[in-house]
Parts: sequence; C-alpha cells; structure tokens
Amino acid sequence: MALLYEPNSHLTFNVPAKGNAEDTLKLTNKNSFGVLFKIKTTAPKQFCVRPNAGYLDPNESVEVK
Repeated sequence: MALLYEPNSHLTFNVPAKGNAEDTLKLTNKNSFGVLFKIKTTAPKQFCVRPNAGYLDPNESVEVK
C-alpha cells in the first residue's frame, strides 16, 4: 500500500505576528484502489485540520491544511 505524503519528514509552523500559523500536507494515493485517511493531532483544541478525514481514489491527491 502506498499513501505518499509531502513533506515526508515533518511540518514546520511559522507563527506570524498577527493571525494563525498554517502549513500544508499533501496526500497522494499511489494504489490501484481507493483508500480512506484520517488525520489526528495530539492537541485537537489547538489545531484545526481540514479535511481531517476523507477518501482518495487511485492516483488522487488532496491538500490538508
């Protein structure tokens, strides 16, 4: 099973003086079948993850913020 994610090591949040910190995670399904995904965080009240779950068709990608 191959669900690729970029960046593949870690996310880096740069906090601006005003506003919210944001980074993007790109998920790509390299399988010949669809996959479900769910993103969990250790601090759900501090981080808003959208979309936090979904379905990816074969060779489909989604950007999670």
